[in-house]
Amino acid sequence: MELEVWLNGTHVALLSENRRQLTMAYTGDARPAGAPLVSMAMPVSARRYPDPKVRAFFRGLLPEGEARRMLAYVFGLDESDDMGLLAALGKDCAGALVVQPKGDGPPLVAAASTKNAVNDAEVERRLRALPVHPLGVDGRIRVSLAGLQAKLLLTRLEDGRWVLPADGVVSTHILKPAHRDLPNSVVNEVFCTNLAARSGLPGS
Repeated sequence: MELEVWLNGTHVALLSENRRQLTMAYTGDARPAGAPLVSMAMPVSARRYPDPKVRAFFRGLLPEGEARRMLAYVFGLDESDDMGLLAALGKDCAGALVVQPKGDGPPLVAAASTKNAVNDAEVERRLRALPVHPLGVDGRIRVSLAGLQAKLLLTRLEDGRWVLPADGVVSTHILKPAHRDLPNSVVNEVFCTNLAARSGLPGS
């Protein structure tokens, strides 16, 4: 199996699996950008990176725990099948990379998803459904995000409307509801976001 890795609309790498071993090679369109393009452990070069480095990074893009088990079951995959889960869910790795089957073409821009607009009531319904629909994944929404906590991914358009990251459209925002075992998780998220902003981190 082979999957294409896209970043900011550019096909930057090819992910391959042979005999349960993952490898990754950059394409000719990948250019060093003064920062890690995919991973600090895999800088842009002509070499093919081996399974330990590749699996460590790409497994980190996938959900964990019960969400991973449920999604593997939904797609008829073994829970340990990293490549299969990436093929099923990698259309949007939380607004970062896109990992998708060869030939699917460039990822869609947010403006292409105006037909998938949602109101507050629909967002609330989808948040409540997260225990049985991890990450909001369904037949048209294929997203991946690491971690154990429930999360919902949405896309915000320039005019302020919220839409679903459906049909390959990438997300722009993550909604993370309070966790029953972590009662202060929302407060902690706000604190960390404010701390990052006060520290001058870009995008905070």
